[in-house]
Amino acid sequence: MPIVEALTEVVEGWTNALPFTLKADDVAIDLTGLTVKIYLKDNRGAYLQNGTTGVLAVTNTTAGVLTYTPASTSELLAARTPYKVRFSLTDSTGGIVYFPNIDEDLLKVNHV
Repeated sequence: MPIVEALTEVVEGWTNALPFTLKADDVAIDLTGLTVKIYLKDNRGAYLQNGTTGVLAVTNTTAGVLTYTPASTSELLAARTPYKVRFSLTDSTGGIVYFPNIDEDLLKVNHV
């Protein structure tokens, strides 16, 4: 069943870091030694971030917490909401998993 409620909501022009916690079966994922990437696309399916690492920061490795910082005030626009977001984790052997692994999470952008 698709997600219809936004995981996160912000106002258009937002540039502060947005926190996300990656969990499997309601247990935080330990991000130690993993490479984390973000996949973010708008409501038209156009990618804003397609496997990017530079806009992410792991802020609590053992609690699975990371932050995504929009690149500019024009990255998240109300006209392009809802955005869909997914993260990939790659281990030292090249194994990749995705969070979430079914439907992407939604990010809603509201007008000022």
